[in-house]
Amino acid sequence: MMQRSVFWQVVTGLAGVVLAVWLIPASLAGQGEAEGEGNYTPGKTSWGDPDLQGIWTTWDETPVQAPEGPQRPEGEGLGSGMSRIHSSPVSKRRLALVVDPPTGRIPVIESRMRRVTARDLQDTWETHSAWQRCTSRGVPGRLLQGGTGGYNKGYQILQIPGYVVIFMEEIHEMRAIPLDGRPHVGAGLRLWSGDSRGRWDGNTLIVDTTNFNGKGDGLGGVRQTDAQHIVERFTRVAHETMRYDVTIEDPNVYTRPWSAMQPHNLDMKYVIFEYACHEGNTRYMENTLRQGRLRDAEEAAARGR
Repeated sequence: MMQRSVFWQVVTGLAGVVLAVWLIPASLAGQGEAEGEGNYTPGKTSWGDPDLQGIWTTWDETPVQAPEGPQRPEGEGLGSGMSRIHSSPVSKRRLALVVDPPTGRIPVIESRMRRVTARDLQDTWETHSAWQRCTSRGVPGRLLQGGTGGYNKGYQILQIPGYVVIFMEEIHEMRAIPLDGRPHVGAGLRLWSGDSRGRWDGNTLIVDTTNFNGKGDGLGGVRQTDAQHIVERFTRVAHETMRYDVTIEDPNVYTRPWSAMQPHNLDMKYVIFEYACHEGNTRYMENTLRQGRLRDAEEAAARGR
């Protein structure tokens, strides 16, 4: 009888431990980790590099940065549900893609914020972003994009000996990243997507990018400058999950370097279509500026009354 009692005490105790572990909040278990992260070892290419190849998507319910003030759920707004149209996997919502600073906010220098009004957009093409002009989405571009709305959130990774190629669906930009240890190009050469150099650290691809031209769109409501420096880390943490870490530094627009993390999802059913928008985005630009001239005439007429 005593042995049976001891047995049931042990069983009851183990059940309590299991229940306690099961009840650990998800926000504490795995906070800041990509879904599926663990001891996964990716396959290898025929020449021995970790295999990151595939079509990946970045549908994610998480905003890029945490909202200011009290935390509250926010709708996705115009374009919500595009992930459902594609039947694509969606990453679970977290506080923010920004993980450092811990506040989840991009540390922007307030005076460098670009506050462009609708009227500003009607005055000159120079007030429009590089994306609006279909020139470049830049780096990281759609690689760091919260929300399930929007479109063109796919990219493809291809590998050949000595190179990793990232082909972005949006604005069909391509980055061919050498892995042979060559230095960055000279300071006199400046590029929309910068100059990228890659290397392997175990199963992680580390990409260092400099030499930006200072004309592209920065994150946090600023325009990048030629001092921007970006370090990206691509780690396949499960067969269908890529952990994407990025650290962005630009002392001209940010008070300090900041970092973000986003899980990307393998989506081999996703089809990358042509991004049919040519440089200049002529129809959009002409109509926007034409609307501005109509406003000018209306305002002049009003003053003449």
